Amino acid sequence: MEPRIQSYAIIIGAMKSGTTSLFEYLAQHPEICPCASKEPRFFAFEEVWRKGLSFYEGLFEFDNRRHKWALEASTYYTKRPAIDGVIERMKQMPSAQFRFIYIMRHPLRRIESQIRWTAYWKHDDERLRLERNRTDWSLNGGISQHAVDLSRYAYQLEPYVDAFGRNSIYLTTLEQLQADPGSIISNILEFLGVFPYQVDTRKKLNTRDEIRTSRRLFDRMRGIRALKSAYQTFLPTNIRFKIWKALSIPASAYGRFTMTPQEEEAILRELKDDLSVLSEKYDIDVEGLWGIALGQAKTSLRLKPTAFTAP
Repeated sequence: MEPRIQSYAIIIGAMKSGTTSLFEYLAQHPEICPCASKEPRFFAFEEVWRKGLSFYEGLFEFDNRRHKWALEASTYYTKRPAIDGVIERMKQMPSAQFRFIYIMRHPLRRIESQIRWTAYWKHDDERLRLERNRTDWSLNGGISQHAVDLSRYAYQLEPYVDAFGRNSIYLTTLEQLQADPGSIISNILEFLGVFPYQVDTRKKLNTRDEIRTSRRLFDRMRGIRALKSAYQTFLPTNIRFKIWKALSIPASAYGRFTMTPQEEEAILRELKDDLSVLSEKYDIDVEGLWGIALGQAKTSLRLKPTAFTAP
């Protein structure tokens, strides 16, 4: 059977780098059809892939008469080596056209944000699948190799460039999106070949300064399906947030989520080679954007498969 959708624009990451905001901005364009679930993870996990193309296409209200691209944003597509097989699954759709958008962030701040996020979302795949052996989810428990790998941006990009070509990928950063969202969105729309369109970029998503952890009673109440359904159906978002905040405590009560200078130095040494490739091959101004002077790193280290823990 001929696929219903032939063109996919996919925000492939990086985790905690503004993918939610970017997805919501692009979803406003009339020629772009957003996925019902921002992060369907279709190409990431075998059990989702086995549901088939009809399942995946069913997540989009795609109309061939007006839509040019189906849009999704699964950051799991750039979580190698923990997640593999993504490119191979995409290649099993030979008639599909793919365009990729990869948004990055200061690599140290991204790692801190990921650790805060993972500490809060107790049922997230990061905890259940990828870092299940951790007991202390704060920086006091160390910095995992997985978290470092996700900030190796050139390493994550490599299989997409090899498989689809450099011209199929648009690169930007959270810092650029925050500084001039209108220009960045306009550039991405041009990259996708859709008509210029003024999107509303005033709303910022996932920007809480303090990740908070729910109290146990609140978690149990949300675990009751009927209560959760009523809670989400009848209470406005701002009221739900106030209730959640009143019944929660700061995640900082459970550990440390800001790196020490020694941790920062160790990770930058670990990332030096990757940042050099990002600068030289992909023309990302790591010093101008992130204040990282590559020439000042003391040692060039390559990532090893063993767990990395900064001192």
